[in-house]
Amino acid sequence: MSKRIFISALFLTVSLFLFRGASAYASAISWKHDLPAALEESQKTGKPVMVDFYTEWCGWCKKLDADTYSNSTVQKLAEEFINVKIDGDKSNDLVAKY
Repeated sequence: MSKRIFISALFLTVSLFLFRGASAYASAISWKHDLPAALEESQKTGKPVMVDFYTEWCGWCKKLDADTYSNSTVQKLAEEFINVKIDGDKSNDLVAKY
C-alpha cells in the first residue's frame, strides 16, 4: 500500500470515528425532529422548547454536539426542555422564520 493511500485511509478512519463519537454525545439528549409536535407538547407540559438548527456539513454543529451536548451538566439541564434538532438544509422555511 502506498503512503498516500495509507494516509487517506487513516484520515477516513479517524474522521468516521470522530463523527460517530459526536453523534453518540448528541444522542445522550432526547431529541425530537418535529417542531410543530414539540410546540404542541410544550403547550401541554409547560416545558420550554430548545431548538438546535444544524446541517450535516457544519463543523461547528458537530463541535457543539461533541463538546457541549456531551457535558453532563448540559444533559441534565436539557431534561427540563423539549429538545428539537432541525436540519437547516431540509427545513429552509423554519431557518428563515427563526
